[in-house]
Amino acid sequence: MCFSTVYTQLERKLQNLVAYLIAFLLATEVSILVNFVLNDRITSRLYMDESITSSEHITIAPAYEVLTTPGVSGPMEEQVMSIFSPSESVSTLIPDPGPILSATQQDATLRTLIIIPTYNERENLPLLLRDIFFFAPRTDVLVVDDNSPDGTGELADLLSRQDARVHVLHRPGKLGLGTAYIAGFKYAIAHGYSATFEMDADLSHGPRYLPDMLQAIEHADLVIGSRYVTGGATPNWSVSRRMISGCGNLFARFMLGIPVHDCTGGFRCYRRQVLEEIELDSVQSRGYAFQVELTHRVLQGGFKIVEVPITFMDRRLGVSKMSRSIVIEAFAYVLRARFSKPGVPGAV
Repeated sequence: MCFSTVYTQLERKLQNLVAYLIAFLLATEVSILVNFVLNDRITSRLYMDESITSSEHITIAPAYEVLTTPGVSGPMEEQVMSIFSPSESVSTLIPDPGPILSATQQDATLRTLIIIPTYNERENLPLLLRDIFFFAPRTDVLVVDDNSPDGTGELADLLSRQDARVHVLHRPGKLGLGTAYIAGFKYAIAHGYSATFEMDADLSHGPRYLPDMLQAIEHADLVIGSRYVTGGATPNWSVSRRMISGCGNLFARFMLGIPVHDCTGGFRCYRRQVLEEIELDSVQSRGYAFQVELTHRVLQGGFKIVEVPITFMDRRLGVSKMSRSIVIEAFAYVLRARFSKPGVPGAV
């Protein structure tokens, strides 16, 4: 009705095609407001239980806050040893976590891998690994490095020699976030992991949420660390960043009918069965549209999705990888997936 009314009024003064496009955009914005923004404030549309939404029992500050200041100059070994002493491995520097890790110990047979794509993340990587092994000491980590010019790959190799839980996959160049995760997923399947995480290397995804997500994956197929559910937040974002991310989420949810609040979030955990059934080789997206595409595929496969609230912090070290081309790719994917027929290129 909204579309018809606007189109009728515009058609009197504009050409049919122009009137149609403007009416479509206006009707879309109204529908997003009514069907998503207002509805989210009235009722929950999560695939989740109230019992797993709280992170109140996690009160210990991230470990990187007590480390030495990163960015030390000099040979690679000297930089690493400024954080990890020569006589100690990463694991021996981790303090006793106590009862906080009980959630990760409930299923000893759940082999877990955290995939961390890297490109020029030398300053962040040691700090992130220390936090990960504090909150989830039983998990393994796979660093997928795209031949970082700053030596991140070499640093990852050194950390791997210090701790058997750290694994490294080297790629010849910067091939995109999506392909890095696909390579990591295939590694996880080949090596028998039961659950696999996606996690950014820039410290924006807090390892303190790992126990909650590990608990949630015990009765879900995909767990998303969500910025847009009750308890989630983006405290240090600019207004423009909030608008880009928020509008992108709403647009993807509306166009593809995704009943998930944070379909673009990149802090996730997948069950092995999901990765085996969503046809990884046919995934088309390379940038952040990758998250939307996989969310859509998981839903179409009939799998259960749970959202766990997280506080997302902007990177403190290094340079952001976000660009205009990444935003355009995500927008284009949503339109292509929405209007493509099943069985043709671009369809999901």
